[in-house]
Amino acid sequence: MRLLRPVIYEWRANKKYDAWEEGTECGWRKQPIVTYWNSTHAAVTGETSCQLPGSVWLQWKQQTQDSIRNGVLPQTFAAATAVHPIKYAERHYVYRGAIPLDMLPSGVPGNSSVGPIDITFQWSWAHDKDADTRLTQRHLIKANEQYTLPSENFMYLRDIPTVGGHGDSTQQTDMRIALIADNQYNAPVFQDLVYAIAKHKPHAWVHAGDAVQNPESLRDWETDFYEPVVAAGMNNVPLLYARGNHDDVTDYSWPGQAESERGRIYHQAVPSWFAVTLGGARWIILDALRDSDPNQDQFLLAELAGPAAAAASFVIVVVHVPPYIEFWCPKGWANGERDQWGPNVRLRWAGWFEEHRVDLVISGHQHNYQRGKRHDTTYTIVGGGGGMLDRERVEDWHMYERTVIDYHYVMLTLTSRRLHWSAYSATGKEIDTFNLEKRR
Repeated sequence: MRLLRPVIYEWRANKKYDAWEEGTECGWRKQPIVTYWNSTHAAVTGETSCQLPGSVWLQWKQQTQDSIRNGVLPQTFAAATAVHPIKYAERHYVYRGAIPLDMLPSGVPGNSSVGPIDITFQWSWAHDKDADTRLTQRHLIKANEQYTLPSENFMYLRDIPTVGGHGDSTQQTDMRIALIADNQYNAPVFQDLVYAIAKHKPHAWVHAGDAVQNPESLRDWETDFYEPVVAAGMNNVPLLYARGNHDDVTDYSWPGQAESERGRIYHQAVPSWFAVTLGGARWIILDALRDSDPNQDQFLLAELAGPAAAAASFVIVVVHVPPYIEFWCPKGWANGERDQWGPNVRLRWAGWFEEHRVDLVISGHQHNYQRGKRHDTTYTIVGGGGGMLDRERVEDWHMYERTVIDYHYVMLTLTSRRLHWSAYSATGKEIDTFNLEKRR
C-alpha cells in the first residue's frame, strides 16, 4: 500500500485539476494563501477557475494585543483594496491583494512593536445575476447583494508576543516558525511533512525554495504545492518564501499574463529579495539566482548594516543555494554544476554574513540535512522536503557537525534572548537540536 500511495495521490490530484479545467463550475481552485510580501505588507493570493463578476475587494480589520485583552474589537472591516484578476490561462485567474502590516485599527500608521496584531481578512465581490448559474455556492455567503468568502485571520508577530494585561506582570513567551524546502515533485512526502508542521501550530513558516519541479507548469503548482498546503490548513499561516532554481519563472510568461507580472508566479514577490522583522529577529530573504545583481548586493549590505538588524535579537538569512554544498550528483558536480547556481553566495555573500555577524543562514537546494558553523555564523541546510535525497559527497568543507540523509522539517522557536532549533524526520523523530543565545 505504501508503494501505491504516490500513485493514488497523483491520480486524485490530477483528477481534481482536470475537473477544474474541463468543468463549468466557477470557484477557488487554489484557496488564498498568506505570504509576507515585503517589509511592510502581507499578500493574500488565490486562483479561481473564472473571472469573478463585478468588482473584487480584499477587506481587512486589525487589532492589537492590548485591544484583544480589553475586548475592544472592531466589528466591521476597516479597510479594503480593489483587486484585479491576473489571467495566466483559460480557467486560471489569480487574485492578489496586499495588506499593510503597520496599520493600527484606527487606520493610522503606528508602531507595531506594541504587540502582536491580529489581522482578519475577507474576499468580497459584487452580486451579478447573470453569473449566478456559474458560481458555485460552496463556501460562499450572499449578503447585501455581495458574495463573500468566510473571513480568515492570521497573527503578525513583529516582536515576541506577551501575555498578561494592564496592571499585571508581563511575561515573555515565544514565536514558533517552521522550516522546509525542496519538496518539488514528491507531494505525498511533502503533505506528510506539512501535516506534521501544522500540529506544532506555528505562527509562520519558511519555504527555502524549490516548491515544484517544473515552474512553468500550472498543474504542478496546484497538485504538488497548493493541494498539500491547503489540505493541512497551512495556507492561512503566513509564509516567508525564498525563490529556488526549480520555481524560478523570470524568463517565462503565460499567454494571458501582463508584462508587469513577468518574473513572478502566485505568491512570489518582485523583487525576490526583501526583509521583515518577525519574533524580534530580522529575516533577510535572498534570491540565489540573482547573486550577481548589484541591486541585491546593495540591498543586502544595507540590511546587514542597518538599524533593523542592529535592533534585532537575531539576524537570519534565508537563501536557497547554500554557500557550502557537500552532497550532490558527482557527475553533475564534475561537469560544472558546482558553480552553475549562486556561485557568489559562497564567493561574496558568505564573507558578508560572517563580517556582519549573521546568526543563522538557512538554505535548501541540497536534498538532505546539515548543520555547521564558520566563525560566529551557523549554516543549515533543510532540503529534505520531498525531492530525491542527495547521498553522495562531493566536497568536505570541514565545518558541518551534523548530517542526516532523510526527509525532514524544522521547528524554530524564538524568545527574547534565545533561538531554539529542533529538526524532525518524516516519522517524527528529533534528528538534531541546538540553541543560539542573543549576542546583540
